[in-house]
Amino acid sequence: NDRVHEAIKGRPDRFAAFAVLPVADPKAAADELERCVTRLGFKGAMTHGLTKEGQFLGTPCYAAPETLESGVYGAHTDNFSFAAVLYEVISGVRAFPGDDAISVAHHVVHDHPDAPGAVAASDARIPYLASLALVVDRARRRVGVGLGSCGPTILRAPEAEAFAAGVLDEGGWESDRRPSEAAGAEFGRLVAAAAKPIDDVRGTAAYRRHVLSVMASRALARVSKL
Repeated sequence: NDRVHEAIKGRPDRFAAFAVLPVADPKAAADELERCVTRLGFKGAMTHGLTKEGQFLGTPCYAAPETLESGVYGAHTDNFSFAAVLYEVISGVRAFPGDDAISVAHHVVHDHPDAPGAVAASDARIPYLASLALVVDRARRRVGVGLGSCGPTILRAPEAEAFAAGVLDEGGWESDRRPSEAAGAEFGRLVAAAAKPIDDVRGTAAYRRHVLSVMASRALARVSKL
């Protein structure tokens, strides 16, 4: 709770929190709830009834098997979680799907995910040969676009940055409205135009530009969800 408080206290206009309580200990839970509401400014608490020492709290689809089985955490489990997120970014689907937390956890512990290339959308194959970073700083009203593996060095896309900033100016930087498909397509075109790819054994320059265009369009569409 203290860590959450530290993370959100700088932006009370955007963030609020519910307390996590040790519900197995009623007195401690009551004391913690009072502290979080009166001293930390939390809005209340979310209770699940499963709190106990060593209990896993998190999203199973991004948790390592050893975390789910025995509560083990460390750099190696962080790497697993990062890989699961990266798999989803690349393919558009989760590495370990399921209808509920139990089935997802079972897949994580017992199964291996399909190769990303087997499940990725047909219009954007696995972008091992290009990378894109879209950074939206709402507080400063700035947009940054970085391109990798598509030029002699890491590249910026200033025209695409200016265009995205204009889209956000028009729609509202704090709005959750999704940019139009036309805006996404134009942003993708500008990003691809900023690249300086070459043909090599991994793919053609034209395909690299296509990958960047698709990734950029999807990234702009996801900004509204962040």
